[in-house]
Amino acid sequence: MRRMVVFSSVLLVIVLLAVHARSLAESLQPDEAMEATAKDVKALQGYWRLKELNINNEKIEVPDYLSRMYIAGDKLTPVGADGKELGKFQSKIKLDATLDPKIVDLTFDTNTLEGIYKFEGKQWIVCVARENVKNRPTEFKAGQDLIYIVFEKEAD
Repeated sequence: MRRMVVFSSVLLVIVLLAVHARSLAESLQPDEAMEATAKDVKALQGYWRLKELNINNEKIEVPDYLSRMYIAGDKLTPVGADGKELGKFQSKIKLDATLDPKIVDLTFDTNTLEGIYKFEGKQWIVCVARENVKNRPTEFKAGQDLIYIVFEKEAD
């Protein structure tokens, strides 16, 4: 009987240690997640040129003077060739680099477009669901209810 109590106590200690070790490992992950996301936020800073825009499987030609964006912090602002803001249109960018594919939320006023993103060389590729569509894309492609965007980083 005494051996059973000792065995049960040892087993309980092992289980508690395992649970504590798991929670400790989980507590380390947010720092790594923050580092990965911070790295991507840093990569976004600066001027970008719109190279491709596809909405609902339709390629949209954007005039060159409207194709330039500036990202500072978590704000994306359309700018002219001179770097000045084009109107008061601004978007807030929220990234999560811990998932595969990485996710992005673009908020304009009260509307949030949910999507995914990746970097390929000097390009930032984004695919978001259209307004009022709540299914985040899972692939980088043009399609119904999707907005597919390719930006190219300008030299600093």
